[in-house]
Amino acid sequence: MSASALGRRAAVAAASAALLLALAACSAGSPSEGAATSPTPTAAASAPKPCWAGLGGTTADVSGTPGLEVVLLGSGTRTVVISNQSDGDLCVWLPFARTLLDKGFRVALYNYVGNSGENLQAVVKHLRASGAGSIAVLGGSEGAKASIVAAAALDPQPAALVSLSPEVALQRVPVEPSAAAVRCPALFVTGDDDGFGSTPATKTFYEVSPSTDKKLIVIPGKDHGIELLSHPDVNEAVLAFLAEHLT
Repeated sequence: MSASALGRRAAVAAASAALLLALAACSAGSPSEGAATSPTPTAAASAPKPCWAGLGGTTADVSGTPGLEVVLLGSGTRTVVISNQSDGDLCVWLPFARTLLDKGFRVALYNYVGNSGENLQAVVKHLRASGAGSIAVLGGSEGAKASIVAAAALDPQPAALVSLSPEVALQRVPVEPSAAAVRCPALFVTGDDDGFGSTPATKTFYEVSPSTDKKLIVIPGKDHGIELLSHPDVNEAVLAFLAEHLT
């Protein structure tokens, strides 16, 4: 091959190599440009809103009980602390919480992180330390038992207790001794055909409580815990009891 042919082949090879390098550079782009065109959603934007978000409110960690958080809705000096049933969380109480807010009460909601009776005591103590006014405790089923146990243990006892379908024992500990120490105003409610043993237990707790301001409501049917509030007469009685004792 002649020198001139070799020179032409070398020139073509050099030009081809330069073209390939240029194309590779264009297709790769820079890392910073790629990141700028594909933004990652922030954690705040992707996190679901809590069930109570539409009601406003604030949250606070309860000191001394890791993981226990209380949700406060509304304002004022009359606070109703609501304790859950074992098969539900604070979200199931929102319809009744709205009713309480409409009546001018403040509402405190929380989810259990351990012993429900101890959790409730911690929440009430936290609220008192934060300057809350009069406080009532209200709960259904497990929350009804927790409310009795906490009301008996707190000093001073709450301004009012509302217990909807309490059963005989809370985490295998009999509730009757606590009921026998409840001196605060107390409202006990149950169905007359409760399938979880609440009918006789509620009547017993009412009888042994030494409170001089106590009331027992027994309605027909199997409704249990929060279901009792679906009855207008029960709903009205609970609201009236709270209004009478929270100032």
